Amino acid sequence: MKTNGRPRMKYETKTGIDYEAVAEEWFGQRELAGALKSVIREAARQAHDSEQHGTPSQRRAKLQRTAAAAAKLKVLLSGLDVSTRARIFGAGETKLSEKTDIVADEADPSAPTNVLVLSPQAAQNGEALYKLSGFGALLDEFVVRAERLAHEVDQQSAGAPNLPDAISFGVECLISFWLRYRSEPPTSGKNNNSFGYLAELLLCAPPMSAEPSQVGTALRYYFKKTNV
Repeated sequence: MKTNGRPRMKYETKTGIDYEAVAEEWFGQRELAGALKSVIREAARQAHDSEQHGTPSQRRAKLQRTAAAAAKLKVLLSGLDVSTRARIFGAGETKLSEKTDIVADEADPSAPTNVLVLSPQAAQNGEALYKLSGFGALLDEFVVRAERLAHEVDQQSAGAPNLPDAISFGVECLISFWLRYRSEPPTSGKNNNSFGYLAELLLCAPPMSAEPSQVGTALRYYFKKTNV
């Protein structure tokens, strides 16, 4: 089993991690082996997917560009007269300012003779204006939410190694095991009985195969964010 150039750690075999031994020695419950293995496999799957979507900083940049594009689209639309904008959403060629004929409702013979309805053209124009208004509101909401999401993406320190979201996910899942089954608080230390050692053991081995520096960065971000 490859170890990314680092010494093979305890519980690592030629075929992978002995999850049953880890579960029993670290958490006192051998039956947790399956859950631990599932967490690492899910983190590895996310790591594979993140290769297509980029690092957090790249994802943040994509969100910012998307929000800017939506804002620009609204500005461009506002540069068109209202009739043209409405026609984009299906309005007829008649000017929206023109008085539309009112016709009797012949669809329902039982209706009172004094009940009037808009002509089909007027109804079509009204629906187009409704869509136009709704689209503008959606653009506003889209810009606000995209910018908020970009702001929520974890910032990385200058010079820090790229940190895929999957590694942060793995750290947070392992923290939840630790807090539930261990009495002492988790730390980022690397002695043989620390959380940092466990995180590196499980996340640097296949199938995750993260770099130790990435796990260290994820630990620093986690403890900085949570003040644990």
